[in-house]
Amino acid sequence: MASLRKRRMDVNECCPSCKADKENGIHVVWFCKQAKQVWRSWQVAKRISPERWWSTKDLLLLGFNVLTKQEFMIFGVLLWLIWNRRNCGLFNTPCKPVDQTLDWAKAYVEDFEKDKQGKDKIDPRRRENENLASDMRWIPPDKGVFCVNVDAGFSNSEHTFSSGVVIRNHQGKVLVASCNRYEGKPMVSTGEAVAIRDGFCRAMEEGLTPFILYSDSKVVVDLFTNKELVCNEASLIVQDCIFLNSSKICKNILYGSRNTNRVAHLLARKALTEHAVANIWREFVPPNILQSVMVDIQLID
Repeated sequence: MASLRKRRMDVNECCPSCKADKENGIHVVWFCKQAKQVWRSWQVAKRISPERWWSTKDLLLLGFNVLTKQEFMIFGVLLWLIWNRRNCGLFNTPCKPVDQTLDWAKAYVEDFEKDKQGKDKIDPRRRENENLASDMRWIPPDKGVFCVNVDAGFSNSEHTFSSGVVIRNHQGKVLVASCNRYEGKPMVSTGEAVAIRDGFCRAMEEGLTPFILYSDSKVVVDLFTNKELVCNEASLIVQDCIFLNSSKICKNILYGSRNTNRVAHLLARKALTEHAVANIWREFVPPNILQSVMVDIQLID
């Protein structure tokens, strides 16, 4: 906008979204009413208090200094989404609802970290490190409690997504495993929430209660403890799970890294290539997944 004015072009300086102030970078990403709606949904943003005369570079520097690495990544994605929403409004193109912006940003960062984790090569010598080993080990439940691991899979080319569920006892023995395929191309958080609900339903149908459930989607796991749920598909599915757990059959819903959730991940991927839309195995798993099950058992203390 400023460069156009320097060229003596007649431009409308008013913000196209709120029409309440002159448009500049800091106004678009922070002070515009649509931007404020996004920042109000993220409690972390309360630690950031820019001035109206700041540049966007000043805002980024403040965020870098006061936020954790994870928070700063989300912060950066939110800035980009807010600016993208401004452009969508300017050129009259579709964009995501404002109340889904934070959820989308968290899911985007989570997907990036999962992909990065899969590509990073770990020095074999580091595998001897106790802390790293504990992060790679499946965690067995207490005796009398069952462990439910779930994961979601996505196929953008086929416009399908899936869930994988495996339920084991304290010895690591597989009691039931299942996978389901669904039509559609949902947000990542929605697919992960569907996988958690499938885990609930499978444990209840098989009578394998009480149980602890693990998912490698921290975004969705955090929704179970968030008292201010946003109105989106993932939150609605979380509410379904909370209702299913009215009798407290699930002792806890916890985040587990991709390494500890390997079997459920493989089941979810399998569903995307299977002819049948739903498969279930009792007291065994498909041969290509058995090795991962045995690795988990060998790592039990």
